[in-house]
Amino acid sequence: MKKPSIPSRAALWAGVLAIPLLNACGSIGTLEWSSADAGYTTLFDGSDLNQWKPVGNANWRLQDGLLLADLGSGFLVTRQNYQDFQLKVDFWVDPTANSGIYIRCTDLQNITATNAYEVNIYDQRPDPSFGTGAIVDVAKVSLTAHLPHAPGVYVFWGDSSLPLYIGKSVDIRSRVMSHFRQPDEARMLAQTRRIECLPTAGEMGALLLESRLIKTRQPLFNQRLRRTKHLHSWRLSEEAAGLANDLVSSAEVVHGQIQGLFGLFASRHAAQEKLRTLAAEHKLCLATLGLEKTTQRGCFGLQLRQCDGVCVGKEPRADHDERLRTALQQLQVHVWPYATAIDVVEQSGDWVQKHRILNWSYLGTWCSKGTATESPQSADTASFDADTYAILVKPLLKGEARVEAVA
Repeated sequence: MKKPSIPSRAALWAGVLAIPLLNACGSIGTLEWSSADAGYTTLFDGSDLNQWKPVGNANWRLQDGLLLADLGSGFLVTRQNYQDFQLKVDFWVDPTANSGIYIRCTDLQNITATNAYEVNIYDQRPDPSFGTGAIVDVAKVSLTAHLPHAPGVYVFWGDSSLPLYIGKSVDIRSRVMSHFRQPDEARMLAQTRRIECLPTAGEMGALLLESRLIKTRQPLFNQRLRRTKHLHSWRLSEEAAGLANDLVSSAEVVHGQIQGLFGLFASRHAAQEKLRTLAAEHKLCLATLGLEKTTQRGCFGLQLRQCDGVCVGKEPRADHDERLRTALQQLQVHVWPYATAIDVVEQSGDWVQKHRILNWSYLGTWCSKGTATESPQSADTASFDADTYAILVKPLLKGEARVEAVA
């Protein structure tokens, strides 16, 4: 059910809970208290306000199991006092909400942060150290207290609507803490206001989610994994003179669906530089590869004894072609090995996630803890994604991933 937005606030007076209407949009779901020998007692279950008394003129009312108010100002206060307690509250607020829960109030008719402890609900507070979860001017909020020792994705947020940084790890908490030990990340950390964590059932889910979020949310401090307009690859084909190598782009070929493609490069320059490096390692002729011009004396590499002379007939073309195949083999782009889409399954205890993949493209994740997470790309238009390919190619081809066919 979609949660309605209303202005609301909350306070506790000497263990008495009060919910006021001030400058926020939100709704209160459930409120509970507990003591060591009593267990939890529900203060609001969505059906009545018998546990509460109003202070002020706010128009408190029940709607769809939620406590709402949108006129006037004031508090709701519990009728009973509590000593030592644990308070659990579910609340929903909009991004700009400035609200909170007051506890240990000394003046019920004038509840403020100076005569009570205010547990803040304020995600965009200018001083984030006393934002949501902090006790204003008493106890600062911890950026990392909520982070688990579990796989998943984490997001550093600042004041902007764009994230600062998106990362992943098999241990979210340990990885985030390592950022605070890096001097070169001081600028990013100074801008950080909160850290969001998105746990996953396994490492593969974290890798896929990180890749997609970086592409869709464009974090300010992430450079890798940005979406590339066109991929470039070397294509090998047999010709009468010998093996030909052509540089092709994703505008010309469909990666992952045809054989004979090698390397995934963001630019033509990157592809050419990689082939030059391989040529030096395998004594390949740059002129034969089309990377430089030649003369009757052969290529420049022949003069430096970096070419075995295929360009002037000193080496059989077949020998040169075999070395070229060997050099490019490590860069082979594998064809999608399934007839249809598949689900890559990860499980942690009772928690199951199924990541749907088609043509080396991540379509979304089904989660046993909730509804499916869908990608903007549908199965009908799924196209090759280099990052998804890099994440999955080895686990799938080596049989290391748990796979279920999709009918």
